[in-house]
Amino acid sequence: MVYVLIPSHNNRKEVIEILNCLEIQTYKEIKIILVDDGSTDNTEIEVKKMFPKVTILKGKGNLWWTGAIVKGINHIIKEAKEE
Repeated sequence: MVYVLIPSHNNRKEVIEILNCLEIQTYKEIKIILVDDGSTDNTEIEVKKMFPKVTILKGKGNLWWTGAIVKGINHIIKEAKEE
């Protein structure tokens, strides 16, 4: 299994673009984790609607890039141990 971690804050357009690219990949053993750090541009709503298999972790806008990465990696480590 390959995990893809995407940190995000108010960059819905870019997130949708990258998710579209990942969706057409031939390798299908991937799990996508999006850390949405308090976006106000409807990133979470759009991703849920268009890509229901994406796991979305939420922040309150104070994670910044490093905090979003740490939150995502902690989630991935926990999930990978359960597999």
